[in-house]
Amino acid sequence: MTVRGKPGSLLVLAVLVLAVLAAPTSASTQPSVRVTVDGELLQLDQQPLVVDGRTLVPARPLLEALGAEVEWNGPTQTVTAITDRHRLVLRVGFDTASVDGRPVTVYPPPVLVNGRVLLPLRFAAQALGASVAWDAATRTAIITSAPATPGMMWTPWQLLRGARERGQTLAWVVLAAGTLGACLAVGAAAAALLCLLAGRRRWLRACLWLAAAGLALYGMSLALQASVPGLLS
Repeated sequence: MTVRGKPGSLLVLAVLVLAVLAAPTSASTQPSVRVTVDGELLQLDQQPLVVDGRTLVPARPLLEALGAEVEWNGPTQTVTAITDRHRLVLRVGFDTASVDGRPVTVYPPPVLVNGRVLLPLRFAAQALGASVAWDAATRTAIITSAPATPGMMWTPWQLLRGARERGQTLAWVVLAAGTLGACLAVGAAAAALLCLLAGRRRWLRACLWLAAAGLALYGMSLALQASVPGLLS
């Protein structure tokens, strides 16, 4: 789905701006926030911000450390993170994100600082299936990523929604054709079996033709996905 929502309130954005301006002077009196992912210290190219007790960190280092492919849309200032099980879409300054196609409120909203998108650490990590703990003594956010599931794949509906979100018309058409072909093949095969059991041989032939057409359509979709570089990326 497309991320919709209103921009974060003026108060929230003002707090963020003040936090950015205060960061250099407060660094000497307050230790910086550290982030670990599965025991590894995360190297950040922008100092984390703490707003209302919530830590915001640079988007790309965090999301990639959690195994996500990260896409940045400059004109809309939208970040998309994709893993084998989850899809997260956030827009700078907006308090509504898309998590696996569902609209979810995000606070504080993502913010752009020195050319880097900063987003709420806990929200982003949990949206991608990770768990987050906080060590107050060392001011460390401890992230444990979700274990990988062998063979886990996106459903056709998730792939179609993702292609629509990214405006990939060709990918959407190819995926839609493959999904239609698979449904047609399965449905026609089931109908053919019923016709065979009922002795309706005239209908049996028509169902077999439909099943063959569905398989052909599905095969063409798979062939295009394999032969067109970056079709689904």
